[in-house]
Amino acid sequence: MDSAQQILDRYTPKSPCPLKKKDWVIERDIQHPSLGKVKDCYWDGSAQEWVMDIVLFDADGNCIGRESPAMGGPESFEPAVPFEHWLRIAEPNFPLRRDETGYRDWRSSVEVLDPRTETSATASVA
Repeated sequence: MDSAQQILDRYTPKSPCPLKKKDWVIERDIQHPSLGKVKDCYWDGSAQEWVMDIVLFDADGNCIGRESPAMGGPESFEPAVPFEHWLRIAEPNFPLRRDETGYRDWRSSVEVLDPRTETSATASVA
């Protein structure tokens, strides 16, 4: 059984929150990346990483909400998405350019920003 200190350590963030509510993000290292706006960002003590709830958007700026099956969960956003697979970006200027096939490779249309490093960024610890 874990001691009280071990439990506290597990649920104490190991780094500053890389995002804050209303930041924009894009998937990294994906041929056709998704684009979203952060609804919330919080520390997942079980996985020992920052995760976010994100509302997805298409290249025209229309809200998609969620793409994965809801399975009884929220339908208006993707919950608990690990930050490590995403990049923080400046607010997009919609509509975004598409690649030659008309599909969504709009990385050239967005400005990538560094993750936030302020310890005062608004975040939750779950």
